Amino acid sequence: MMGGRSGQSAALDPTVNPSDIANSFRNILGQYQQVEQNQKVSNDTSSKLDIMFDRLNNNQFTAMTLTNLNALSQNINDGNQPGSQQALREINAKCWNNVKDFSNALKVLAGFKAKYGL
Repeated sequence: MMGGRSGQSAALDPTVNPSDIANSFRNILGQYQQVEQNQKVSNDTSSKLDIMFDRLNNNQFTAMTLTNLNALSQNINDGNQPGSQQALREINAKCWNNVKDFSNALKVLAGFKAKYGL
């Protein structure tokens, strides 16, 4: 399957649009903030994602990072917990230098639907 929806490796996709990825993660963040009761964790997740949003807006990611972020957001949106975890592992393994500043926020978002039964 394409885009990592099955949890398989994401194929490089030069058509991935950084603003689409940012919008997808903003929607996911909004869903997360509606259910997360721990305000400190929610605020920390949001502030770390701001780093990602700034880098997306300034086109500071490689095609591989964009493709993997896109796969992660698709898996989260689909409620595919195994796919989300696989996509997160791939991002951390292949794109660590690009995501290390906000990786913990990605981890929180990758698992929140399973945590809250959504």
